[in-house]
Amino acid sequence: MTFLDKLAQNCRHYADKPALEFVTEHGVTAVSYRQLEQTVSQTMAFLQANGVQRGDRIALQLPKCLPFVYLHLAIMRLEAISLPLNPGYPPHELHYFLQDAAASLLFADNTARNAITPLLADLPALQGCFFLDTSNDANFQAFIAAFPPAQAPMPQDSSATCLMIYTSGTTGRPKGAELTHGNLTANLDALHEAWGWRADDILLHVLPVFHVHGLIVALHGALNAGATAVLHPTFDAEKTLQTLQDRRCTVLMGVPTIHRRLVGA
Repeated sequence: MTFLDKLAQNCRHYADKPALEFVTEHGVTAVSYRQLEQTVSQTMAFLQANGVQRGDRIALQLPKCLPFVYLHLAIMRLEAISLPLNPGYPPHELHYFLQDAAASLLFADNTARNAITPLLADLPALQGCFFLDTSNDANFQAFIAAFPPAQAPMPQDSSATCLMIYTSGTTGRPKGAELTHGNLTANLDALHEAWGWRADDILLHVLPVFHVHGLIVALHGALNAGATAVLHPTFDAEKTLQTLQDRRCTVLMGVPTIHRRLVGA
């Protein structure tokens, strides 16, 4: 059973349970496992309508937001390849990643439109670019509202690439590391057993989602377990400590800098 199979099973078994809670200064947006499956299926239909096929590289240069999660999962469900990119990349670096990966679609935030638009004419593999208003979940729901949920089968080839994450480039130009459905599943199964993930866990997610730690280990880990992920868009030490108490979170992941700031808060 792959990660995507397990997630689909969790969406049925824990249908009314919160899968995601996105916390901003304006409030909390809760998404149940049933709602997650519904929105991902509609997102798949939107992607299919825009020509996404097996093996296509779909770039996501979005801030940490619910639309990122929907798109990322929908891309992998369609046997395409999710390409998360740091929203802080300047235009010349973004151009390199899009060209090197031969990305066919790009999703970016509305605020980046003026910076990104001049790049598009020099990317022959890019077939389309969508600028999203990611300020709240309702905007994305309206964006895909016309698309009935897709009924695509689950990916069967565990050796197929489903995710490409670029290396840091400390010893040369960054390189796209290809991860397969089998890679993701083996990693999550090992972590589930080693860490004792449980369905009643509550993860406080304060990491970015464009790298392995925040995306696979944290977010995928919670969804794989049928747990609840409480997501903060950025890390803030005081808000993190308050949420840990208020939501009685059982899991928190961070890099040393995060723990150091928590100790000093």
